[in-house]
Amino acid sequence: MQQLGIRPGQHPMIKKDKYTLLAALYKLDNDEKDNLCKFLYGVKMPDGVSSNIRCVDLKACQVSGLKSHDYHLILHKLLPLVVWRILPQQVVVVLIQLSNFSDALCSKELGEADLDKLSTTIVDTLCRLKMIFPPSFFDIMMHFPIHLAKESKLRGVVCYRWMYLVERYLHTAKGYVRNKAHPEGSIAKGYILEECLTFCSRFMDMDTKLNRADRHESVAVNEPPSGQSLFAAMDYNRRGQTAKLLDKDEMRKIKHYIISNYDDAKPFIE
Repeated sequence: MQQLGIRPGQHPMIKKDKYTLLAALYKLDNDEKDNLCKFLYGVKMPDGVSSNIRCVDLKACQVSGLKSHDYHLILHKLLPLVVWRILPQQVVVVLIQLSNFSDALCSKELGEADLDKLSTTIVDTLCRLKMIFPPSFFDIMMHFPIHLAKESKLRGVVCYRWMYLVERYLHTAKGYVRNKAHPEGSIAKGYILEECLTFCSRFMDMDTKLNRADRHESVAVNEPPSGQSLFAAMDYNRRGQTAKLLDKDEMRKIKHYIISNYDDAKPFIE
């Protein structure tokens, strides 16, 4: 860069016959690294969105062992929340632009006008990145986002073509293995058993693991009624609390009452 005459702020400096480099704009000090790691370690996701990020070493200020979906969620949702407090504004702006591009590209609805706009904005974002990060940072993967919007226009919405669902089901299939000498047979047997349980729970009204109350729908004995589901009616007072389980007919009446009085459902009911 010094020979090309670009980015004088990143040129090496000679002090006492030694070359030294100035700190980059994106460099974090120890306190900033500590705040970043505490934020990632303490963040909690809604059930079903993502697993809580626990692969954070607070003492060494390192993040490792994350899955691809964890990085996906950090880029889309968490990165804009944390960088604006620990990085300079010109770095924050470009990182938020990159996050917004990825988030918009993975949305469930995309129009041609939106894709054309994304194709234009990603070029500006990468140019801003080249003004901040060194040339060694830009490999083929940093060039790849330029083509993502055009690929989406040709092949459709991204979220219907990614592999997260397949990978999650592969994890489920691996759980069926009981005999490691014959893993395919174990998976086939486990899949058939799952189909039998599904049939019994849906058509024969049998109590199986598929139609039991979820873990968020259980009745807590030592907790107040706030946050409990409709599967239990709680009567909480100062002396204690009592729980009454509702039968299916009472649950059906409660659901019918809620849906009938829900404003967004009125057009469908009428």
